[in-house]
Amino acid sequence: MQETISVDHPSFRHRPKPGPHPSPNIQQPYYDSLAKADAQGESTAFIESMLEMVQEVLQKMLNDEQVNPRLDALLALIARNPRITYAKAAEALEVSYATARRDFSQLRDNGLIVREGSDKTGTWRIVDTTGS
Repeated sequence: MQETISVDHPSFRHRPKPGPHPSPNIQQPYYDSLAKADAQGESTAFIESMLEMVQEVLQKMLNDEQVNPRLDALLALIARNPRITYAKAAEALEVSYATARRDFSQLRDNGLIVREGSDKTGTWRIVDTTGS
């Protein structure tokens, strides 16, 4: 039986966070639709424009990111046991050894974990991606 793991540590969120300011290519259409709605005296044009922008952003997010909840589960395993092996992780995640090794590599390549020490006696460390 696979255990459900929920970890709220910010390092477990491997998706990039949006910046504080909207992109310039979004700002102008926003202001244009706002001006159009103001000129027409109703908000329909503005609402439709905003919905289109939201849809575009959501579609881009879906296309750009392959959300893999198994990576979150692996990060949780590493947090609980920094000495975890590929074999133990594969067993806990109910995947093959090769898949577990690939998941570790993906986390390492994305800068979310680092290996400290030797392959035999070393530990995994989760990198603080929050900048604090």
